[in-house]
Amino acid sequence: MGMDPGTPDPTARFAPHADAYARGRPGYPAALVPMLQAIGIRAGTTVADLGAGTGQSCEPLLATGARVIAVEPNEPMRVHAAQRFAGEPRFSVVAGRAEATTLAGASIDHAAAMQALHWFDLPVVRAELRRIVRPGGRVVLVWNTRAQTTPFMRDLEAMVRRFAPTYEQLGHVGAEREARVTSFFGPDAFTHEQIAHQHEVDRAGFFDLLGSMSYMPKRNTEAHAQMLVAAGELVADRPRVSIEYTTDVYVGSV
Repeated sequence: MGMDPGTPDPTARFAPHADAYARGRPGYPAALVPMLQAIGIRAGTTVADLGAGTGQSCEPLLATGARVIAVEPNEPMRVHAAQRFAGEPRFSVVAGRAEATTLAGASIDHAAAMQALHWFDLPVVRAELRRIVRPGGRVVLVWNTRAQTTPFMRDLEAMVRRFAPTYEQLGHVGAEREARVTSFFGPDAFTHEQIAHQHEVDRAGFFDLLGSMSYMPKRNTEAHAQMLVAAGELVADRPRVSIEYTTDVYVGSV
């Protein structure tokens, strides 16, 4: 899913950032597709993508051959997703939340949430998934996490933390994430694999990536202006920027 860091409703967080999100956010590594197929997401099955945003997360799901239903509460994000997959008969998008998908009971085979679980009300989502996922279905949680493998990536991470004091508390990195995943599936009730991933962008794409991060300073503020200066200095001699990620894949059931 994306908003300003202080907005109470997480489904509104990305409304101001939908365009930057669509342009700047990384996709997912090709190796994710056979991993999804191995757990049963393949042709002839239907998967719900919870918090599908502008549709980046739908691409590996569609690549498995499955039918994909994107569940997204934010209208600007849904518009991007619909445009991205216009003419794809295996894709549909619905206005719903992870907690209230609008989908019929026992109507899907599997579910996924990529870059999204940390926004969810976990007990409510777990109950909703028990309602809509057929027996034996799998739930896949995926995050692209910035790696700390190069001096540039370490400098980028330091800059993000400088301008995003709430970064650690959002539940999408480190111990906070592990605790949420464990709470969602239950201890020792899921598998965890990692894939190296690289996202290459030009300078404009780099600033779009920063602009899509809901925890960064609000636009038209002094902090945002300072962040743009710091980011410009970070990529001053780089016409293209390579962002290194680790893609974390958690698989379980509810």
